[in-house]
Amino acid sequence: MATRSARSTWLVGLLDGALISVPGLIFGIPGLLVVLLIIGLGSLLFMNLFLLSGMLVGAGGLWAALLARQLVLICTEIDRQPGDCVSGGLLAFTAGAAGIAVLGVALAVVARRRRG
Repeated sequence: MATRSARSTWLVGLLDGALISVPGLIFGIPGLLVVLLIIGLGSLLFMNLFLLSGMLVGAGGLWAALLARQLVLICTEIDRQPGDCVSGGLLAFTAGAAGIAVLGVALAVVARRRRG
């Protein structure tokens, strides 16, 4: 059986992560738990750091991009007063999503070093 290259495995994980992150965006915390469960089971089933890394970057990156866009839209509303545009909850979720993406990038670096 032929094996995929590290790059193609990572890209498959990236696409999977982006696709499975949608329930987390739609259903909030329960959807987020389902996404994390799918990512965890996928990593246990396939035992591939490149796939896990891609999934984390895909999910976290999509979440961070969409939440950051929402922050920008909120902060550029015409009737906003200076200092009250960023809500703590939305900013925390954006930072958490970016942290998930950064964790995925760190796993890619670790996987690349292990591979040699």
